[in-house]
Amino acid sequence: GMMAYELSYQMKIKWNVEPKVLFVGGSWPPQLYNLLFTKDGVRRPLSILNDDRFIEAIKRWGGIPEGSHSNLIDIKSILPVLRADFVMLEDYKFDPEKILNTEIYAFGGEYDEESVMVISEWAKLTKGKFNLEILEKEGHFFVNTSWQYLVKKIVQVVREKDQANLLKVVI
Repeated sequence: GMMAYELSYQMKIKWNVEPKVLFVGGSWPPQLYNLLFTKDGVRRPLSILNDDRFIEAIKRWGGIPEGSHSNLIDIKSILPVLRADFVMLEDYKFDPEKILNTEIYAFGGEYDEESVMVISEWAKLTKGKFNLEILEKEGHFFVNTSWQYLVKKIVQVVREKDQANLLKVVI
């Protein structure tokens, strides 16, 4: 979500063009990233945890598919990539002046703690229309199980926007 938002903003600044619509899913809005890695006023980055604690944190978020819990060799092979993602998120500095005019579609999972409240905050990053869809019986990693629905929804929205100008859609 953050990368799509930043790309959209850079398009606005550098080329005076914005996507017609921005799709974000299961992603905290950039203005809240500092809260994601802070507890009781203390910064608590996940990227510095040892492997076992880092894996446990990812499991709590539902980020390790069922059946792969027993295969720690595979999980440990992707830890450097996961840690790099967390470092990027943990070090991100939000600029409140970066507001888009782009319509935003935000998706979340019903069982993702704080999903509606947190994902609703994407609305503050646009002067355009904001759409929130919470997927029933889904958690944080709903994209793994609801990807077909999401693809259909994105295609539907893109077709409604402007068939002649699809390059202005960031997915």
